Amino acid sequence: MAQLHPEFVKAMAGLPDVLRALTETEPVVSVRMNVRKPMPSVVNTPGECKTEQVAVLTETGRYLDVRPRFSADPAWHVGAYYVQDASSMVITPVVRELVARLQAEGAQGITYMDACAAPGGKTTAALDALPPDSVMVANEYDFKRASVLRENLLKWGCPDVIVTRGGTERFSGMREVFDIIAVDAPCSGEGMMRKDSEAVAQWTPALVCECAQRQREILDNLWPALKPGGYLVYSTCTFNHSENEDIIKYLEQEYEAVRVETVLDTLPGVTEGHFYPGRFRGEGLYMAVVSKPGEWKPDSIRNKSEKSRKQTKKKADAVSLPEQLRKSLPEGYRFIITDDGCVQAMSARVEEWMKRHSAAVDVISAGVEVATVKGRDVIPSHALAMCTVFDSAGWPQVEVNKACALSYLRREAIELPEGTPGGMVLICYGSQPLGWVKNLGKRANNLYPLQYRLRT
Repeated sequence: MAQLHPEFVKAMAGLPDVLRALTETEPVVSVRMNVRKPMPSVVNTPGECKTEQVAVLTETGRYLDVRPRFSADPAWHVGAYYVQDASSMVITPVVRELVARLQAEGAQGITYMDACAAPGGKTTAALDALPPDSVMVANEYDFKRASVLRENLLKWGCPDVIVTRGGTERFSGMREVFDIIAVDAPCSGEGMMRKDSEAVAQWTPALVCECAQRQREILDNLWPALKPGGYLVYSTCTFNHSENEDIIKYLEQEYEAVRVETVLDTLPGVTEGHFYPGRFRGEGLYMAVVSKPGEWKPDSIRNKSEKSRKQTKKKADAVSLPEQLRKSLPEGYRFIITDDGCVQAMSARVEEWMKRHSAAVDVISAGVEVATVKGRDVIPSHALAMCTVFDSAGWPQVEVNKACALSYLRREAIELPEGTPGGMVLICYGSQPLGWVKNLGKRANNLYPLQYRLRT
C-alpha cells in the first residue's frame, strides 16, 4: 500500500483498530448468488473455493477463501452470481425492510431509482428485494460506466429495468415519482484504501470537501423526485463525517428529512451506519435511511387509449413475430418495434414510466431486448437468453461442459451434437442459458455478442 496521507492518519486517530485493518490486513472476497438463476455449483472456479455465509445476507452472500479468475467461470457470465463486497450486500435487507413498510401502506409494485448505479452491485442487490410489478431506474453519469452497468444488469436478468445515462440534474424536474431513491454517492473512497491503491493516492482534505459539495448537489437534484412518505437510502464508501453524518444533517435541516431506523441499527459489527474493516468482515461503507415528510400515495398506471393500443399492436404484427418468440415471455409484456428493427418487450409499468418520463432523460435500455429484425429473419437477442422470465421450453437447447462454454464465450465455433435441429439453438451451461447459435447443419454460427467476447 502507498503511504497514507498524514491528514487522513490524523483524522483516523480515534479509530486505531480500523487504521491497522486498512494497513495490515488483506481485503476479503465475496459473491452474491442470483436466486433466479440457481446452478448446481455456482462458484465453479479454479482452486475449488471454499465458501462461508455472509452475515448480512446469509441466504445468498458467500465469502471465498481465495480470489479466483472469475472471467474463466461461465457461471459468472450467465449471471449466476455477482462479485460484491460483503458490506455492500446490506442494501438487500434494508430495501426489503423499506418495501415491507410501503406494502403496509398499500404499495404493490415499487418504483425505485438507483441514482449512481454503476457498476451495478447495489442495483442488482436491490432488485433481489423488490416485489413483482416493480420498476427499477438505474442511472449512471459516466458514459463508459453506464455501458458496464447495462451489461451487468443484462446478465442479472431482471426484465423491468430502465437504464439511463446522465447527471442527476436531469431528474430535478420530476415531482414525486419514486417510492425509494438510492444514492451511492461519489466519495473520497477512504473505505476502499485496503483494496485500491488509487484511493490512497488521490486522497486529500480538499477532495473530501469537493465530494461533500457534490453529494449535496446530487441530493438537491433528486429530492423533488422522491414521493412524500418515500425513502432515500444514502451511502458512501468513506469514513469521514463531512461526507456522511453531515450530509444526513443537511437533509434534515434543508428538507426536514426524518432519519429512519432499519436493520443497519442492529447488525453486529456496524457502528452508527459505519461498516469498518476490522470490525465487519468487508470494506468500508456508510449507509443511512431517511424519509420524506408527507403521506405516501401509490402510483396509478393510466390505461392507454384503445387507439394507442391498436397502433402498438399493429406495429408489432407488421413483421409477423414468430409465435415461438411471443411465448418466450409471460403474458402482460407488450412487444414494441423500434425504427431500427429492435424488438423490445415492456411490462405495463415500464411502458407507463417511459411514456411519462423518458423525454427528460437519456434512456439507453428499457425492458427486455427480445430480438432484432433483419429482412425476413427475426433473430432472438442475447438479452432474452439472459432474462429470468424467459421461457426457454419452446427452443432447441444444447447443454455444454465448461471447456465448450468457454469456447462459446470466446466466440469460437462449437460443434453441436448430431441431430440438433436447424435454426436458432440455445446453448446452456449448468441448465442456465448462455446464449444463441444458429445451426446451419454443417456448422453453427456463434451469436454471442462481440462486445462481451471473452478475450483470454
